[in-house]
Amino acid sequence: MTRSYLLGNVLFLLLIGVGMTLTSCSDEESDDLSSVIFIETDEIPKTTNVNHLYASWALLGKSNTENGGIYPQGKYIINIANDGTFQGEAENNKFHGNYVCQDDGTFQVIEYEGVSRKARKDETFIHETIKKCKKFLVSEKGAYMALYYSDTDYLLFRNDKK
Repeated sequence: MTRSYLLGNVLFLLLIGVGMTLTSCSDEESDDLSSVIFIETDEIPKTTNVNHLYASWALLGKSNTENGGIYPQGKYIINIANDGTFQGEAENNKFHGNYVCQDDGTFQVIEYEGVSRKARKDETFIHETIKKCKKFLVSEKGAYMALYYSDTDYLLFRNDKK
């Protein structure tokens, strides 16, 4: 074998290795960035106006107050009525229940029914999380709602009609 042949093969293998490394890094970053949703600062839920709570809401995803990114969790619609009831549907199940809320942002599910079919892992997470919610915030224009299930973690919803 000639020296130029060996050098050519070594360079070729190095280029393939570098290319695969860059591609895999690039894919990881693009997956992370493409799955995160950001909303305008003026639309961040900050108020406890219960009148904005009564609407049909589509889940955007879960987030927390520390990083602000919203990570999608699948199709989930919840309709919150002003009579203390809610109903909705997830990808594989319909659900309904009762809740109580106050002008101070307190929100508590007191009854929840409806997970009858085999639910996916992310859907089960949402069902279980809704039951643990203790606080709500809505944006000034009523376009977004956050249901907090801990002091920092929340589910972010978009008003289905706005």
